[in-house]
Amino acid sequence: MVNAEILANKPLHTEVQDIQSALKAGVIALFGEKYGDSVRVVKVPGFSAELCGGTHCRSTGDIGLFTIISEGSVASGIRRIEAFTGKGAYEYLRQKKDDIKKISDMLKADQPVDRLEKTLAELREKEKEIETLKGKLSSHSSASLIDQARDVKGIKVLSCRVDNLEQKRPASACG
Repeated sequence: MVNAEILANKPLHTEVQDIQSALKAGVIALFGEKYGDSVRVVKVPGFSAELCGGTHCRSTGDIGLFTIISEGSVASGIRRIEAFTGKGAYEYLRQKKDDIKKISDMLKADQPVDRLEKTLAELREKEKEIETLKGKLSSHSSASLIDQARDVKGIKVLSCRVDNLEQKRPASACG
């Protein structure tokens, strides 16, 4: 939507107003900024009217490419976006393109997203399989421990040292 307005190359209109009149007219004030009694208002006809945030263009086309780099919640009902424009946006997108190329090369895939989704699905399956095998190994180890119980004066006694218990590895050094 922003890039469409930029490409429309609409002329900007600026005027100086008192702060109260500007705010009553619905002009957007930047979050956390302090303004004097008189403010510069920048308007993109039919799109936006804001208190001067440093924009000194004659038309929207002067801004160049626009790309959002992050978005998040600042407070209840208030969102914040961070973006690059012009050469900064171009450089940011060029770097992202280079990153995707490197990922494609690493995955040896023309469609890196598809390949990565497939690889991650396979990894999740392998992790499930490993957990299943750990459970089976643990059961098997427990059964073999019981076989090692000794009879001491009519009582079955089993003593052993179990290492790496948190990793569900087989017992060692039992006797």
